[in-house]
Order: sequence, then C-alpha cells, then structure tokens
Amino acid sequence: MKQANDFKNSSYIVQASSSLQEAMEVITANHRGSAVAVDDKLHVVGVVTDGMIRRALLKGAVMQTTPVSQALNYNAITIPSRDTETLKNPEKFFLEHWEVNVVPVVDEKNALVDIMIRNANH
Repeated sequence: MKQANDFKNSSYIVQASSSLQEAMEVITANHRGSAVAVDDKLHVVGVVTDGMIRRALLKGAVMQTTPVSQALNYNAITIPSRDTETLKNPEKFFLEHWEVNVVPVVDEKNALVDIMIRNANH
C-alpha cells in the first residue's frame, strides 16, 4: 500500500490523527500555509491551514495533543484525477481559486493521488 512519504509532495501531507504541532511543522516546512490531511489508507479527510490551527488554539486546543481532525476543513476543494484539463493547466485553476495554495488530487474513492500546488516550480 502506498504511504504518505511515497508522494513527491509528501511535505504537504499530514495524518488526520496527528497533533496540531505536527501539522504546523509540516505547514512551516512546505511554505504554503496548508497541508492535506489523510487517514491511514490515504483517503483525503480535509485540508488544514495555519489559520485554522491558530483559531483552534484560540478556542482552547492544545498544540501537542489536539488532533488535526479537530481543526480541518472537511469540505476542502479537491480535483478528480480524471480532470486532465485542470491538471494540465493549474495556473488557471489557481487564478479562479485565489484563496487556496494546496489542492488534493483524488481518485474515485477519494484516495490521494497527487497534490496540486500553487507556484510549484518556485
């Protein structure tokens, strides 16, 4: 079975059961302000941003023990892996969705296939 570190963009992936601290470390390292949260079978659970973590902390979450699942956007934008038009032209997608920097690419079972990243070549 494929693991999170098997992805070329593994620095954008965090387990939904990970702590907020672990998620913040991933977000800090990837310099995009967000990470894709997955379950143990790499199904996309949601996306977490540094702002979501900050808001969770203000509501009483504890950085070292609160799971990422308590700070997620469970309705995050995803791209179906069969959407070749979007995948070939991510710049257009990001112009239309200026508020996102990291978008999970998923198969028909919502399993993570890839991650589309704003300005990935920079």
